[in-house]
Amino acid sequence: MATGGLSAQEAARSSCTTSSTRARARRSSASATSSSCHDTQKRLADAARAGQSATAIRGDVAPDLIALLLMALVMGVEEMLEVGFDFDIRAGAAATLKLLRQG
Repeated sequence: MATGGLSAQEAARSSCTTSSTRARARRSSASATSSSCHDTQKRLADAARAGQSATAIRGDVAPDLIALLLMALVMGVEEMLEVGFDFDIRAGAAATLKLLRQG
């Protein structure tokens, strides 16, 4: 469900969704991963700014922080799924959107 250009799917499809376990195992590609994460953070922050301008999401949280929190959320969920933790992704996405929305 899109919200002012920002969606849970965008965060989930992000090129920066490599779990922390796999990232540690790939130290040689750390520079490429870092670059990809910075690109993802910029795209998400831009989407958050657009959502804030459209008053579709709350404006009292910095767009860059929204981007970092969404990235951390996605990475954490991936890690939880990787270790076999049962997680309802749809409910999590709905709760995340509820936290981001105005009023």
